[in-house]
Amino acid sequence: MIKKRINLTAEGKKELEAELEELIKSRPVIAEKIATARAFGDLSENEEYSSARNEQKIAESRILEIQELLKMMVKLP
Repeated sequence: MIKKRINLTAEGKKELEAELEELIKSRPVIAEKIATARAFGDLSENEEYSSARNEQKIAESRILEIQELLKMMVKLP
């Protein structure tokens, strides 16, 4: 298996790490939105619930993407 490598400046790495940190911090907030929306009742017609779940899906996808990018990183000056 060939490991893919990406080129990333120190500044780019810092930006990705900061974004990752913010996304991880957003997890409890998103979970609270989901819990609150769930309390509204019928989930099939609950726009708040759907929106919060979509927000969670996007955040989790981006977290995984950044983590993978950081694993494949080749540091540039």
